[in-house]
Amino acid sequence: MDSPLSYDRFPAVKVPREFPMHAILFAGTIFVSAIFVSASASTAATRPMVKVGEKAPLFSLENIPGQTIHLAKLRGQKVLLVVGMSKKSAPHCRDWMKALLARYAQNAQNPHLLQVVVTDNSWYIPKWLVRKKLKEFAGKKHHSKMLIEWGLGFAQRYGIKKDDTPTVISIDEAGIIRWRHHGRFTKTALEKLTETLKKLQKREKGEVLEEKGEVLEEKGEALEKKGVSPP
Repeated sequence: MDSPLSYDRFPAVKVPREFPMHAILFAGTIFVSAIFVSASASTAATRPMVKVGEKAPLFSLENIPGQTIHLAKLRGQKVLLVVGMSKKSAPHCRDWMKALLARYAQNAQNPHLLQVVVTDNSWYIPKWLVRKKLKEFAGKKHHSKMLIEWGLGFAQRYGIKKDDTPTVISIDEAGIIRWRHHGRFTKTALEKLTETLKKLQKREKGEVLEEKGEVLEEKGEALEKKGVSPP
C-alpha cells in the first residue's frame, strides 16, 4: 500500500531536448534576482527620510575613475550631494551640477560638490557599460565628482525617492544635514540653498568670535592673578 505522501504516483517531469538545461538555470537566476531587486526597491521606498538637522549617514562610493570617496574623510568640509535614481533624472541632475559648479568654485571654503548615480538594476546591466555611458554623459572634467551606487544602500539610508526628480542635500562640516530639496533645478531653489549656506557661515563666524572672546577673558583673568594689567 502506497503511503499518502508517496511521490511514486506523480509522473516524472521531462525536459524537452530542444530546451537545454543551462537555459533553465539562466531563467531561474533572472527570476530570483528579480525577486531580490523588487524587495530592495520596496524597502527603499518605505525607508524614512533622513531629515534636516539629523546626522548624514556615512557612505563610501567609487567615482568614475575608480577612486573611493568616503564621507567620513570629508568631515570638516561642507558637502553638497545631487542624487539621481533613474535615467530620466540624469539631465535634471546635470542642470543642478552646472548651476552649483557655476555658483561655487571648488576651493577650501566652498562646498565639496558630488553627484550620486544610483543604479539599482545593475544585476542585468554590465558595470563596464554603465561606466561607459556615464563617462560620455558627464564629460572628463566631472568624472571625479560623479559617484556610483551599484545597489540601493545609499538610497535606503538617505530615504531617496525612486522617481525622475533629483534630490539635493547639503551637509555641514560636522556631518549634519542642513538643507534638503527634492525637485528639479530652479533659480528659487538655488537661492534658498545659497541663503542657507550664508546663514551657516555667519553662525560659524559668530561661534569663532565667541571662542576668541572666551580665550581673551581667560588670558585677562590669568594676568590679573599675576598682578599684571591686561592689555
